[in-house]
Amino acid sequence: MPCARHRADLQAVSFWRPLVALAVALPLLAGCSGADAVRAEQLLQQAQQAQQQASSETFSAHLNVTVQGQAMQLQLSGGGYLKGARAGDMVMDLKLAAPVALPFTTARIAKVGQTAWLELDGRRTALPSVPGQTSTTYSSLISSFDFTRYVKDVKVQGGQTLNGRPVTKIVGILDSASLLNAFSKLGGLTQATGGASLPDFVGHVTDTRVVAYLDDRTHMLVAALVDVGFHAGNEDAKLHLDLAITSVNRPVPLPAV
Repeated sequence: MPCARHRADLQAVSFWRPLVALAVALPLLAGCSGADAVRAEQLLQQAQQAQQQASSETFSAHLNVTVQGQAMQLQLSGGGYLKGARAGDMVMDLKLAAPVALPFTTARIAKVGQTAWLELDGRRTALPSVPGQTSTTYSSLISSFDFTRYVKDVKVQGGQTLNGRPVTKIVGILDSASLLNAFSKLGGLTQATGGASLPDFVGHVTDTRVVAYLDDRTHMLVAALVDVGFHAGNEDAKLHLDLAITSVNRPVPLPAV
């Protein structure tokens, strides 16, 4: 279906969704015209409103990258507090598996109270406080960019079931190459890369398919999938990401400081 430009609310609802590209990907699906796009926009607005009420959240995710038949896998899990006295406390664990030797295979990023640290294969390193201006700058950079113009298609399928719960499935197709080319020209990003020009992505990246599952009862996101392919020289790569929200408004098991 043809697409038209619409404004989208690109508020980041939690720290891990930007990490897995879903904080941006979900609102993108409301960028097209047509009945499905209108319904998708309504559902995503409900999801954002429901998310704003969440005080805590945990998640599980898997990232698979396949290059010329060689697969690398990244498992992520964790959670954090979004509101209340413990807002900002979080933990994220990563496990890496690849056909080649890696400098580390497990990692943990955590913040509890005023203490933040990184662990690589169990070896902990304290992390300094990150000035708020840095995150604000990148958040502003993303919010100022109109992602919606690069949405090519949106479909909504109600009456679905996922792990025993009623859900609505939203599928969006994004023009990845045009989006990345436009995003790479942003002034703030150019400064961040030291003025280095980024390559033209046309012909080197496929359209991105994003699938989101929204709980019909709570209206919240419960799972999402992302698929995209890359071409460089004689090599092809495929990326698949799946994300599941495993709990909401429940205690988050945090590591000891």
